[in-house]
Amino acid sequence: MYKKIVIGIFCLVSHVAFAQIVAVGTVNLVRTSDAALFGADPDLMLVDGFTSAGACATYGSYGGLVTLGIRDGAAGNRQIAIATAAKALGKKVRVSVDPAYTRNDGTCFLRWIEFAE
Repeated sequence: MYKKIVIGIFCLVSHVAFAQIVAVGTVNLVRTSDAALFGADPDLMLVDGFTSAGACATYGSYGGLVTLGIRDGAAGNRQIAIATAAKALGKKVRVSVDPAYTRNDGTCFLRWIEFAE
């Protein structure tokens, strides 16, 4: 009985820990900002049509699109490169966020991005 309870709790925690939300659309905005002015991980992007992702913050002045935070560092630089290329080419991207990983302002961090076409 104890073993079944432990397995059940593990399954529940595993499911919650990987609650990603995936969306597809064109890149509306890629914004890079100075960390000295805006704090750590200030960069962000918006994807057209992505208006709801659990508790993730939305960007009101851009039609309520989900704000996708991009972390500083090599991985963030690669994400910005893909987002910028997709915007320039007018290509759709597929993005993933997890509402459990946010900045203090509720912006969800981008987990991954890929070309959808």
